[in-house]
Amino acid sequence: MRMPSTLTPGRLAALGAIPLVLAYMVNAGARVSTVRASLMVVAYLLARFLQRDRDHFNTLGLAAVFILLWDPQFLFDAGFQLSFIAVLVILTRARQPSLPGAPPPSRVRGFIRVTVWVSLAMIPIVASHFHRIGLYAIAANLALIPVTSLVVPSG
Repeated sequence: MRMPSTLTPGRLAALGAIPLVLAYMVNAGARVSTVRASLMVVAYLLARFLQRDRDHFNTLGLAAVFILLWDPQFLFDAGFQLSFIAVLVILTRARQPSLPGAPPPSRVRGFIRVTVWVSLAMIPIVASHFHRIGLYAIAANLALIPVTSLVVPSG
């Protein structure tokens, strides 16, 4: 594998962002979902720096491998399972094409579809770990995700 010889501002920025991502991960408490997200971002940034293809499914798998190499018992952790299943469902449902001849779904419909799928995928894990399911979870997510999407970046 040959390293590209030109160091562009974009490549340099990708490399420089990695320590910031890792610092955020440590500062945020390094819980499984934060570690997963940080590892995915680092893999993406490294691929960008090396001018390689970036694939979300590969970064998700790489994050799982690193976390399970660190501690295989995380496989049975609710946070690990919920974090990875949520991202996997988002990746598969967000890329799902619409039916031939059908108009493309609006952003709102797409958001609702993905939220419902993620909530449904989490039901067995939540029921297994916590011995209950919230029947209001889908409605709560539909209401709270847009709000947190606005509030978190402003913080």
